[in-house]
Formats: sequence, C-alpha cells, structure tokens
Amino acid sequence: MLSPMTTKAAVSLLLVLLPLPFFSGCAFYPNYPNYSNTPSPLKVVEARDWLGIAPAATFNLRYYAIKQDKRYVEKVIPYFHARGVKDRSTIDHLVALDLRAIDQALTLLFARPHSEVIKRLVQNDIPGMRLEAHRIDHVGRELFGPMDVYLQILSEQSAKLGLRHDKYPPGKGVTKEGNLIFPSVQVVEVFRKTDPQVVGVTIGRIFFTVNGDPATKAGLELFQASALNNQNPQSIEATLQRQASLFMTASEMALLQKKGEASVQRLPEPVAHLAIALPNSKQVYAIHNRLGKAQSKTMKLYGAQVAYNPGDNSTNTKFALRDNYPRAPFNRIIELISYK
Repeated sequence: MLSPMTTKAAVSLLLVLLPLPFFSGCAFYPNYPNYSNTPSPLKVVEARDWLGIAPAATFNLRYYAIKQDKRYVEKVIPYFHARGVKDRSTIDHLVALDLRAIDQALTLLFARPHSEVIKRLVQNDIPGMRLEAHRIDHVGRELFGPMDVYLQILSEQSAKLGLRHDKYPPGKGVTKEGNLIFPSVQVVEVFRKTDPQVVGVTIGRIFFTVNGDPATKAGLELFQASALNNQNPQSIEATLQRQASLFMTASEMALLQKKGEASVQRLPEPVAHLAIALPNSKQVYAIHNRLGKAQSKTMKLYGAQVAYNPGDNSTNTKFALRDNYPRAPFNRIIELISYK
C-alpha cells in the first residue's frame, strides 16, 4: 500500500542519513549492498544526531544488554517479524537505533538547557514568539520496535540513568510500571494520508525528575505504528521513510535526486517533535491563532483547530517548519501543550 518509496529506496535513504557506526560492516537487508564501503554518497554526508546533539554519556541505555533480556525473544523479535523484518542482524541494528534515540531524547531533556534545544529546532523562523523562554514538557520519537518493552526497561533502569521515575497515578491506560499508554487521535490520521490501511498508532509516555524536583519534570512520548498491544503494526518501510524525512537536508535531497531517487520528493513527515509547556490553555489558543495568520510555505499548522487529547487531558496544537529549498519536508515539529 505504501507508494512513495520501495523498501530498498527507503533503506538506501536511511543508510545515507543516519549515523555511520550502526551500519558499518553490515548489509542492512539480505543481498543489499554494503554502503560502508561506498565512497559516495556516505563519504560526503556528515554523521549526526537529531539537532546535532549526541547522547550524553550519562544516558547509556544503548549499552543495555537487551539481547539477553527474555523480552527480546518473547516480544521484540515477534514484533519485528510482524513488521516484515525477519533478519536477526537487521532487528539488532534497528533496536540499537531505538535505544540511541531514547538516550538522545533524554539528553535533550536533562543534559542541555531547554532554551538551547528549542532554539536549535525553531531557529529564527518565528520571530517575536520567544518560545525558548518556556520549558520542554516532552520529546516525541517514533520507534522501530515495541514501545511497551522500551517503557518497561526505562522504568527499571531510570535510577541507573540518574533519574527518578515520576509515575502516573493508577487509572485508565496506566501500566503497572506507572506509564501511560493510549491510542493516538491525531497522528494516526497523518499516517493514513500515505497508508490508508494503518490500523492504529499507539503513544506511550514516561516522565522523570532529577532527585524528585518537580521543576525538572519532563518525559518521553514514544510512538509505534501499531494498535494497542502491538497488534497489526504497519510495515517497517513507513517508519524508515519518516526517519529519513527527519534527517533530510538540502544537500542530501540534491544528492539523492542526482542518484535517481525521485521518490524522495514525496517523503512523509516525521513524528519526532518537541513539546513546549505553556502555563494554560488560553496561551495555547492565543499562539495557535497567531500562527494560523502567519502560515507560509515554510511554516504550517497541523490542524485548523486546537486539539483536546482525552488520553492525557491536554490542550495542544502542533505546527511544523521546514527549510526553504525545493521539496523540503516539514521536519521540524513543535507541539504547544498545557494540562490546565
């Protein structure tokens, strides 16, 4: 059902755009060429993390021995099989990418000033808004693997990461570990624009503090392209496309078009985003209305109306930015959120 790219093109693009160490010396798919030995385009593409910020040493979930965890065989591998990934080495590499993305998200929240992170994402594209004066509520990332396993591991390992797990009180959608899992209301509709057969999208939230200080509370919002309980997941190709879109730059677009990857013209938008906490819902509405009047070819609102999410009782709106070059994807996504 996915039309923008074939699996091979999607994997080729991801290999170009993601950091090199994960793919060095391995064929990502059976019979697929080893790009670590290809002088171009990898030679001219700089390996990097989202927003140019590498994971801090403190956040080292990427070194967790997940392959020795019984959940790896019981839940992780079957989930990838359901997404169309059968090769064990490919599964291992995708899980490594997930864990690195989680470490990097924790770094944005707890190892860097929030004002710096917001400025890196927003740049100078919304003058006068001073969004960097607010704190980040959460970082959103889409995962290749099963979200519930990652949430469980984060709950168990939070103290070793130097964080205190801030648990949700018991209630609808709250897991026994104290995390919140609920079906997406908005993102699933975005996914269906490129794949009408998407059954569901599930969101999982986990929050932390530093030494129990409520002023430091922030969290992760993890997405997986499947219904609740890991049922009916979308093919891995779609996540590969959205990951590629997240890392796309003008030089990479030109590079891939030169190589004949015409399908990059229709890359779907990524899920990764920063959620900025506003003091109350009135401010969400006020900024939403202001952004609506300022929409341009490089800035758009996600929805015409401010949204209410019953899963977490939040009022929110999202807008997206993109660079000013031909066919640039909207890959800098900001959510404005209030729980009051």
